[in-house]
This record gives sequence, structure tokens and C-alpha cells, in this order.
Amino acid sequence: GRNEKMSINLLLDKTVSRTSPISIIFDSKNNIFITMAGQSDQTAYVNEQIVLQPIELNNFDKIVVGKTVLLFVPLITKEHGFDDIYKVG
Repeated sequence: GRNEKMSINLLLDKTVSRTSPISIIFDSKNNIFITMAGQSDQTAYVNEQIVLQPIELNNFDKIVVGKTVLLFVPLITKEHGFDDIYKVG
């Protein structure tokens, strides 16, 4: 959303609602990211598909909110999980 308190905010795009149009969560059991409709009534799209129900995100998926276009590039993938990327010690 456009609220500066959001983890990811789109302050400069006045076409984006202040509240969260979409949410992205990480499923650590399956090493996947999922997007779902957020708290606002604004529509968001993943690869031209409206987000009405949870959608698994894949590398280079295009996310559109308002006039903003985002490219999803995960650092964690099914092949390279959190433990592979962020080893401690």
C-alpha cells in the first residue's frame, strides 16, 4: 500500500490505496511464496490475472498494483531454501 508504515510501500503511486492491496507470504515448509488479496478493495494482478484467491509466485512474475509494476525475484526458491541461502556459522 501507500502507507509509509507498510513493509513495502508505494508512496509515489497515488493510484495505490493506503492499505494493503495484496499480501505476500513465505511458506517455509514448501519454500514457496504466495500472494493473496490484501486489506483494501483495490485490485492487484499477477501476470494479468486478478488476485482473488492465493496464487503461488514464481521467478519473474509481474505484479501490478495501481500504476506500479513490480517484478518478483525471490532469493529463496524450491531448490534453494532458507537454510541454503542464510547459513549460520
